[in-house]
Amino acid sequence: MGLVSLNLVTKNTPQKVALALFAGTTALKLRPQLTVDTFVQTKSPQTNFVDGFVYGNNAECENFVKNYDFAQYKKSGIPLKYSRKEFKNDIENITLKMTKENEGKLLEKFGLTKNQDIDGIAHLAPTNNSEENSIKKAIKRYYFENESLIEDNGAKNSMDLILKGLPEFFMTCGKVQHGSHNYSVDIHTLKVLQDSMNSKEYNTLSDEGKGVLKLAILMHDFGKKGEVVTPEHPLTSRKNAEEILKKFNLPNEMKGRILNTIENHHWFERYNRGFIDANGVKDIFKTPEDLTIAKIMAKADFENINETLHRELLYFGVSLTQEEFDEEFAKKMDEIKY
Repeated sequence: MGLVSLNLVTKNTPQKVALALFAGTTALKLRPQLTVDTFVQTKSPQTNFVDGFVYGNNAECENFVKNYDFAQYKKSGIPLKYSRKEFKNDIENITLKMTKENEGKLLEKFGLTKNQDIDGIAHLAPTNNSEENSIKKAIKRYYFENESLIEDNGAKNSMDLILKGLPEFFMTCGKVQHGSHNYSVDIHTLKVLQDSMNSKEYNTLSDEGKGVLKLAILMHDFGKKGEVVTPEHPLTSRKNAEEILKKFNLPNEMKGRILNTIENHHWFERYNRGFIDANGVKDIFKTPEDLTIAKIMAKADFENINETLHRELLYFGVSLTQEEFDEEFAKKMDEIKY
């Protein structure tokens, strides 16, 4: 079938709908700044991810995130065809005979570091030797030839939509966190996303606001290192996300909101300890919707360290019931208003 290329970016027209149908796609809702050629060609994984999940047009994926039992995987992470353990072993075997200095330089070229785990957000780079070719091959296999091994087909398809649209998320899969965390980074992230999307405040957000929240959560811990406390990870996560977002056809203003949310996702800890006041929080999140996004994410992030720790940290030395925690947390949120 011949491809038609029309750079129309205004409102939907019958011609656009016809072109979309001709291309064999059901995505008839064209967003601003999204050209018709996106739809008359085969949709990329990133387009499916943005249109289907970020903008909420894939009901199956929305329901999957809201209802799936992510906690069952605990520290092992989402099961993968090419697991984190296999990826790590392959990287270690490639660099086995190298000096620490040469190993570090090689991994750095591809965005990786070796600590207790293989850390960083991998990217592809030009290669000059067999070791570099082998690293690149392993990254391609982990990012682009990989998939989840969730048994339920509907759940698998939804998880794969996220993984293929945001392949950097593979770097969080099965990454073990430091002692107080009961979940690997990917499971923690997905549980934060789940609780956020199930919160009553979520439905008060605009479509773009929901997209900001989803993407900020998915990337908020991309800067974490395995098995150790990483206090600088909000800033590292922002830097990683800034590069990743260059691939997505999203408004610059939306990207800025996502990055600000990621960089400041530990704001509540600072507020709760008295390091900033309500006005300081509003200086960070400058619109009512961005403040709502920050509040939704803060509660979900705080509650998904493990099953009980959040109830002990709200007031140091005081252990609350979940009902008491919800009530006290709401009071603190009500102190910050526009």
